Amino acid sequence: VLLGARWAVAVLTVAALSYAGLFLGHAPLPALDQDLGDSVHAAFVSRLRLRGLYVAFIVSSAVVVSFVTRVKAELSRRERDLIDERNRQASSEKIEALVTLAAGAAHELATPLSTIAVVAGELESELVERHGQDDEVLEDLRLLRREVVRCRDILDQMAGRAGETAGEGFERCTVGELLERVIEPLHERGRLYLACPSGVAERPLRAPIRALKRALRGLVKNALEASEPYGKVSVVVSERNGFLGFDITDSGPGMDQDVLARAGNPFFTTKAPGQGMGLGLYLTRSVIERLGGSLEIESELGRGTKAQVRLPLPSDGETIPAMEENHDGRQ
Repeated sequence: VLLGARWAVAVLTVAALSYAGLFLGHAPLPALDQDLGDSVHAAFVSRLRLRGLYVAFIVSSAVVVSFVTRVKAELSRRERDLIDERNRQASSEKIEALVTLAAGAAHELATPLSTIAVVAGELESELVERHGQDDEVLEDLRLLRREVVRCRDILDQMAGRAGETAGEGFERCTVGELLERVIEPLHERGRLYLACPSGVAERPLRAPIRALKRALRGLVKNALEASEPYGKVSVVVSERNGFLGFDITDSGPGMDQDVLARAGNPFFTTKAPGQGMGLGLYLTRSVIERLGGSLEIESELGRGTKAQVRLPLPSDGETIPAMEENHDGRQ
């Protein structure tokens, strides 16, 4: 049970060869020879019995090795499935906690933020009426109002993005239409190099399209932001071995191994303060894994970063397999 399949076969082969070696070199026992006598028939029966024992040994050993190996492989597969399920459950719990946190924060902070915005507006109006133009103070008040609006936008984004990944209905579209929805709102489409064969572009899909397009768009936006202002970003779509692939490669500075290991953790970001919340890659990975796919990030300092998305495709339908039974978008 402790040996792998190759080692088990190797041990069986050595045992079979060792057993066969007894036919070529062995020490006869006179007592057995006397019992058998000199009969030719008895000698033939003895040889036949020994060969039968050898064949029985080989067959029974092969059956035992095959059975134990299959049982071990099945147990290993079930263990991996349990680990994957626990990981998915933990990820779902994190998202639910994030949704709860964002909704609670938005609810609790909505009133004080609105109060601050109203008071700042009244102070601005009163300052203009009573004291004329004081550009420095007015600019400070306007900055205060802008920051309040930004705080509310961040809370809305947290609640909206996290809630969108938690549940969504199904839509139908082709791979080409999905790709167009991903890049349509981007202002820097001219920097994108798109490669999607016509056969792949016409492939029908039935999936939570809004969450999927937001996840893919986040990867494309990250690649554009990481690249130089005029640097190119390639988006290559392919279909291979039953999987739909999106390879997004930027021309940025890349990441070292420490940063790469932390990429995807909640609230971790390499962007400047105020430019990101550190949730995009985490939610993207969550959406893709809920669909039964995978997200791999490859990066090296000075050589850019490549995001590889793989989504399983059904052989006889449109629905992404991992979501086939969850028509309300939930796990």
